[in-house]
Amino acid sequence: MDALQEKLSKNKASKWAGKKVADKIKRTTPSKVNSGEWILVVLALVTVDVIQIILDFMFTSGIIINRFIDILVGLSLALYLYSRGQLADKETSLRIIMVLVVSFGVEQVPILDAAPFWTGDGLYFWHLSRTRDERAKKEEVQRIAQEKEEKMRQQQIKLLRLQQIRQQQADKDLYDEAA
Repeated sequence: MDALQEKLSKNKASKWAGKKVADKIKRTTPSKVNSGEWILVVLALVTVDVIQIILDFMFTSGIIINRFIDILVGLSLALYLYSRGQLADKETSLRIIMVLVVSFGVEQVPILDAAPFWTGDGLYFWHLSRTRDERAKKEEVQRIAQEKEEKMRQQQIKLLRLQQIRQQQADKDLYDEAA
């Protein structure tokens, strides 16, 4: 019986420690931005790129206006991504910030700013969002499987304990009959 109590106390301690660790680990959360919203974002960025290409043909005034558009679009896109929870985990947020900085820098080069970098950014961020959603689904399936496994283990321990109690009762009955 002491071995069983020791097993149960270790199990409770490990379960408590496991919950503490699990609370500290932040799970990957699915994106708050659905595909329809991503389509609208990409279409808006396509529009910005088309406007910038048209402004490039206006020479000096177009180049100056493009710089202000780049600042506005870069900051707006970063704020949008932040407000919609796309900068939730460290890995993704570093990628997004790096892509935004590189795109902003390239958009400042007069000949290269005609390329649709903002559209490319939007498509890339959409891709990152989808991969994060898929990863979140996989983690959820794994978590559910672990919970089921833990529940089955708990039931096995209870069954073992019940069997030991029955065996002790049977041994006691045999002892009483012998006496």
